[in-house]
Amino acid sequence: MKLDSQDLADLAVGAAFLGTGGGGDPYIGRQMVQICLDEGLSVELVDPDDLDDDALVIPTAMMGAPTVLVEKLPSGVEAINSLKRLEKRLERKATHTMPIEIGGINSTIPLVVGARLGLPIVDADGMGRAFPELQMETFGVYGISGSPMAVSNEWGDCALIEATNNEMMEWLSRGVAIRMGGAAYIAEYAMSGAEVKRTAVPRTLSLAIQVGRVLREAKATHQNPFEVLLNFMPQTLYSFATVIYQGKIADMQRETRNGFAIGHARIEGFGAHDGVMEIEIQNENLIARVGGQVKAIVPDLICIMDSETAEPITTEGLRYGQRVTVISVSVPEIMRTPEALAVFGPACFGLKEPYTRIEDLSA
Repeated sequence: MKLDSQDLADLAVGAAFLGTGGGGDPYIGRQMVQICLDEGLSVELVDPDDLDDDALVIPTAMMGAPTVLVEKLPSGVEAINSLKRLEKRLERKATHTMPIEIGGINSTIPLVVGARLGLPIVDADGMGRAFPELQMETFGVYGISGSPMAVSNEWGDCALIEATNNEMMEWLSRGVAIRMGGAAYIAEYAMSGAEVKRTAVPRTLSLAIQVGRVLREAKATHQNPFEVLLNFMPQTLYSFATVIYQGKIADMQRETRNGFAIGHARIEGFGAHDGVMEIEIQNENLIARVGGQVKAIVPDLICIMDSETAEPITTEGLRYGQRVTVISVSVPEIMRTPEALAVFGPACFGLKEPYTRIEDLSA
C-alpha cells in the first residue's frame, strides 16, 4: 500500500486520536512526509503478516517531551542517522522500519525514514497508542531487547546505548535526550520479521488512516462525527469506545520536567455531564476522574477532542476555554495481559487505582 497526500492528512488525525494526546504534533510529521512525496519519493506500507521471518526491522522515532517540538522542529535526518548508526553496530542493513507507537509525530517519523532510504514501513507498532517511556512497548513485554539503540540530534551527534535491560535503556537514553535539548531521535528494538509478528500491535498505521477518514467523511456528509467514530471502533482491534465526558477546559497546568511533558487538565462539565473531570498527563492522558471516581485509566485510551470540529487535541494543544469531548477506547487484548500491565499498567505511572477495563467502568 503506497500512501498519498490524503492518506497523510487522515493519518495525522487518526494518529493524534490513537495517541491519547501524546507522540508529538502530527501536523509537523505530516508536512515532513509531504515534502518527501513532493520530491517524488514513495511511502510504502507492508502488512506484518507479509514479512519474511528473517527480515531485519528497525523501528525509528522521536523521544522526549512533545512540548519541545513547538520550538525545536526536526529535519528528518536525525532518525535516519540513528538507523544508520544502529545498522553499523549490528553489521547488517535494515530491510524495513516501523513505528514504536501510533501517536502524533511518531506515526510519521518512520515514513520519512522509509521514504528517504527506500525502506518499506511495517503497518504495526509497539504501543497501540502512545506511552511516555521506551520500555513500555509490547516488543519488550514479549521478550525483545530494546538495545543496542542509537540516539541522535539535529547536529549530527549520536550516542549508542547498550543496556542490561529495557528500563535501564530508557533511563540512560532519557538523560541523553535531555542533554540534546529535550527531544532526540532514535532507532531501537531491532528485530526479525518473525518477532514483529509475535510482539507488535498489528495494522495500526492503516487503522489511524481509517479513523481520520471516518471523521473526515462524517463531517463532509453532515453526520455526527462522534457517533460515526463510536460505531466504527468496535469493528477494529479496539473493540469498545464511549464518550466519558463533555465540558470546557477550566484549567490547564503543564511543564516540561525530566524529559517529559507533565500536566493536569481540569474540565468543567456541561449538559448531561455534571461536576469536574480531572485528567493527569505524562506526555499522554493517563487517568480521568470525576469527583474522585475513575472514569478511564491507562492503558485504555483517553482521547480529548474538540467538540465543534471533532479534531483530536494533543496535550501541548490543550488550552483554557476549549469545549471538548472526552472519549475512552479499549486497547487490544495483547495490551491487557498480566505481562503487559506489569510494564504499562497504572502502577507503572505511580497511580494508586488498579486497572479496570473501560467496558466495566462504563457498564
